[in-house]
Amino acid sequence: PVAIVGTFALFPLLGFSINITSMFGLVLAIGIVVDDAIVVVEAVQRLIDEGRPPREATIQALEEVSAPVVAIASPIFFVPACRILTPLLSSIAVSP
Repeated sequence: PVAIVGTFALFPLLGFSINITSMFGLVLAIGIVVDDAIVVVEAVQRLIDEGRPPREATIQALEEVSAPVVAIASPIFFVPACRILTPLLSSIAVSP
């Protein structure tokens, strides 16, 4: 919730309008974050089920899945920003 409020606070400061394209970008960014969180939680849970303490399981899970999580989100930043996609990609970059 704080990240979404922060994103809406940054929109006018960065000159973005709240329209369908920026909302789609925000929804897409939230979906990516939720998907990545599910991957991390499943990795931590697997390690806890194997008998590791929660702190150790979290650290090891992040070491294991941090590269794939970054790889899932990184193509968004390399898509050529044409005139139609500029607001979409900009709103994704602003949102957490």
